[in-house]
Amino acid sequence: METNENHPKNWAVKEVEENWRNILTVILAAVILIVGLIVIWRNPKGLVTIPTPTPTATARPTVNIIHEGLKTVLTGFPTDITFPASAILTDNLKYTSPTGQVQLTKMFTSTKAVSDNYTFFYNQFQKSTAWKIVSKLDSGAPAGLMALVATGHGGVLSVNIRNDNSIKKTVIEIDFVPSTK
Repeated sequence: METNENHPKNWAVKEVEENWRNILTVILAAVILIVGLIVIWRNPKGLVTIPTPTPTATARPTVNIIHEGLKTVLTGFPTDITFPASAILTDNLKYTSPTGQVQLTKMFTSTKAVSDNYTFFYNQFQKSTAWKIVSKLDSGAPAGLMALVATGHGGVLSVNIRNDNSIKKTVIEIDFVPSTK
């Protein structure tokens, strides 16, 4: 006997099978919904109770920042670091953390390009036996940021040089963090 898929009886059987699958899917979804409602009814706060933390007042550590003035030699800042002739000192800072860690910072502006100032410091560290370059950064011309990190004199020195379009100058920040050993 020959079977024909397009025969009305075969088509009707397929239709009934699809309808049963749909009916079973609806029944299964209803059972899941009912079980979920029962669980929620027994625990009116919901399926999961998330405790709300009680806010506590925490004291924020204070960092002591002292502006040392423009003519002041920062005690502890390495004296063998020279600065480009085009650099104008804009600030001397001494940061002290609550744990006693100190950071000495000198800030300059310069009319020379970021790369020129970077080359000045890079060459200085390369020629020095007291400093060892441990990291270099060149973000490229559009960002205008270059940095050097060197170790020596019992601490870490970082030189960050960036272009500041708002003042149309290059900003040089030199930070020295003495070791706490």
